Amino acid sequence: MMMDFIQIIDAWIDWASDPANSNLVRTTVALVAVPSGLVGIYTLYKIIRSKHIDARVDRAAAKIDAQGRTLDEIKALVHQLASNASGPAAPDRERAIADAVAAAQEGAAAGDARLQRALDLLKANQIAEAEALFQAVADDKASRITRDKTDAAAAFRNLGAIAGLRDPKKALEAYERALEYDPDDLESLFWAGYLLIQRGRLDEAHARLDRVSSLATENQPFYRFWARLSLGDIRIARGNLPEALKSFRDGLAIAERLAQSDPGNAGWQRDLWASYNKIGDVQLAQGNLPEALRSFRDGLAISERLARSDLGNAVWQFDLGISNERIGNVQTAQGDLAAALKSYEAKQNIISRLAQSDPGNAGWQRDLSVSYNKLGDVLVAQGNLPEALKTFRDELGIAERLAQSDPGNAGWQFDLVVSYWKLAANGDDAPRRFAFIVATLRKLKAENRLTPAQERLLPEAEAQLAKTR
Repeated sequence: MMMDFIQIIDAWIDWASDPANSNLVRTTVALVAVPSGLVGIYTLYKIIRSKHIDARVDRAAAKIDAQGRTLDEIKALVHQLASNASGPAAPDRERAIADAVAAAQEGAAAGDARLQRALDLLKANQIAEAEALFQAVADDKASRITRDKTDAAAAFRNLGAIAGLRDPKKALEAYERALEYDPDDLESLFWAGYLLIQRGRLDEAHARLDRVSSLATENQPFYRFWARLSLGDIRIARGNLPEALKSFRDGLAIAERLAQSDPGNAGWQRDLWASYNKIGDVQLAQGNLPEALRSFRDGLAISERLARSDLGNAVWQFDLGISNERIGNVQTAQGDLAAALKSYEAKQNIISRLAQSDPGNAGWQRDLSVSYNKLGDVLVAQGNLPEALKTFRDELGIAERLAQSDPGNAGWQFDLVVSYWKLAANGDDAPRRFAFIVATLRKLKAENRLTPAQERLLPEAEAQLAKTR
């Protein structure tokens, strides 16, 4: 049973630390035409995230251009918001943020003083204040719903993108409101499904993402690709590794085709990187270590290129850390502890810098806790228990802060269980820690927020608690 626990915990940590699985990322599209008219809206769109064609860009372009904001200003604002988001990297964060910024600028250009003020607040990184204005606009649109449901849905979708910078719970509520007005809105369907996975509501997430898959066309590769990867995540959570692997390979086929069609497109390269990681995770779980290592090294080659191309891009630096961590996981499974320690230390060097640069970013903090966890496991295996316990306590401090900040986040609550178990299993106040673990797992089970694999830990936790009495 303890080996089952270790396997379940490791699988959870790896899945939840993947940027493609975290709450709040969307990719960048700077939705504006430069005043000279020499670079049109689709040209910029292709530079940043080619092939994701959205009719909203056409409608917004002229008014945004007329407002006189420069291309660099818009790109800087979107990048600033995405970099400062209170959450780890998730699929294509900046694209949704840019949609919201574009819509706000269109409204501001049309004379809406609330949206002009919201843009100024975003630029000053006053997210909560800007979010309140987006909320007011969305509520206003909703009050006129009989005239234009699509307009109201778009307003709540934009609220979701901005709320997602700091509050995934409110982001989910906004996307669900958007779907009340437009049940087939692809953007809201995808993000609602994605955020529902984070909260452990797998059946609802599956329904949303299945709908995305059925609606998305060949000309909407973002939705087709990420719906497959997200459905694969649900299948992993349910313990169906063969079907998860099939979903991830379907996604890889899309990413390979797009990357080959435009090798210089960083967005497609990052999607390819995400596919290799997902496939490698399943191969590792299935015990296919050589193939898992090959998949992770393919991903590492991409993340190294992207990270070198822009040392100031925090997301790409983060991705490089993830690649090192994944390789460390295989090295640990192979028993090469010295190599694993080196890989995990490379990861921690990266995530420590990111976390220190932005202490309020929950995503960086969460991934720092994962880094401590990995290092602690290797130290235990090497017989260095005092240093391992210190490392696990550092992890616990972060896990407690995150769990307290959002009790509805099932992932962060389970992270706390992991932290307590690692300490208890190594002789640190085992009676109190196993009592907490049992109480937490029972609560999450009663709320139907555990995966089948996580739920199987409850009897083991109860048995471990009984041994301490």
